Amino acid sequence: WEDGPFTCWHANGRKASEGIFKDGKLADLVTRWDEIGNVTSELTEPHEESIEERLAKAVHQLHFELRNGRLYWRDTDELYTGWFKQVFEGTDQIKSLEWIKNGKEDGPFTIWHANGRKQMEGTTRNRKLVGTVTLWDENGKLISE
Repeated sequence: WEDGPFTCWHANGRKASEGIFKDGKLADLVTRWDEIGNVTSELTEPHEESIEERLAKAVHQLHFELRNGRLYWRDTDELYTGWFKQVFEGTDQIKSLEWIKNGKEDGPFTIWHANGRKQMEGTTRNRKLVGTVTLWDENGKLISE
């Protein structure tokens, strides 16, 4: 992508998404619309954010339900897109953080051990692991990359 604003369109001529690229990366909020013109999401692309920023934007697992292997907003037919976090049962401690696109895992993810140290980090595309996956033991020692 060239630096500057971009706009993508649905086949029916309605706007699908728009944002800004700088230095070859998304530099601003990306807004997406469905085919009839409703805003479906306004977010910064996942690879541009720190873990802290991701956690601040993540929505807790209690707001969703899993149907047919996809995440929906609870009591709706709306698929979720955005940061999704799970916690260890009975605590507020983060267990996992992952990017969900149209109800499926599709982007960066991090999983933590119960002691708060990272356990695994990587990326998925359409629910499949891609690229480097890094694993650590409970003491923080690197197991594999």
